[in-house]
Parts: sequence; C-alpha cells; structure tokens
Amino acid sequence: MGGDATKKVTPLDAIVGERVRQQRVSLGLSQGALAEKLGVAFQQVQKYEKGTNRISASRLHGIAEALGVPVTYFFDDAAATAAPRDIEGTDQLTFGGMQLNRAFFRIHDNHLRCHLVDLVQSIADAADEDGASSTR
Repeated sequence: MGGDATKKVTPLDAIVGERVRQQRVSLGLSQGALAEKLGVAFQQVQKYEKGTNRISASRLHGIAEALGVPVTYFFDDAAATAAPRDIEGTDQLTFGGMQLNRAFFRIHDNHLRCHLVDLVQSIADAADEDGASSTR
C-alpha cells in the first residue's frame, strides 16, 4: 500500500474529499478526466473523494489547480470543526476571515486586490488607534 493509504483518515479528510467531488461535479468533469489531469488512476480520485485515502499537500495543490480553485476552498466549510488558531499572537481565525479569504481569491484583478489589502490594513490600523485611545 502507498503512503497515503497507510495513515489514519480523519473526518477532515472526508470533508476535503467531498469538496473535491463537489467542485469536480460542478465543472462537469468525470473522475477519469480529473485523474488524467493529475496523472493518476480514476480509482485514486475515487478514494480521495470518498475520504478513504488522504490527499498530500502537493497533490491537493495539483487538484486545486486542476479545478480552478485556491487550496483554501477545500477547508472553508471545515473551519467550524477545526480548532481556532492564533494568528500573530492576536485574534483567532474566524469563519468571517475564511469568507473574506475565499472572496478575495475570487478577484482576479491584481490591482484591485492591492487596493483591497490597503483598505483592510487602513481599517485595522484605525481600529488599533481607536482601541488605544479608548484605553487611555
């Protein structure tokens, strides 16, 4: 058996597999067509989608490219089941943050993306200043 199949499969693996299936179906791709893009047998795609085999990071990256979505797409709905993570020692990653990230990656205009980053940073800076002045 390969390395992917020997590791214990988790509920998150099943969620990711289901997201792969949903996106593949929404694009009208067969398991065989996706397998061909990835250079694997369709049975391997079937195992990924059922969650019976774990998907490595490099394979997930390839799947994301083949399906035209960011890697984060496969984890968006799983945010509620994952443990909150500390970001730079401040706030926890929230579902709102995941939604913002997903929407951001749907914007293909890099110029607009840069403006949005500047806007969000300005808002965060202003919120920091407001918070600092209210505690004085």
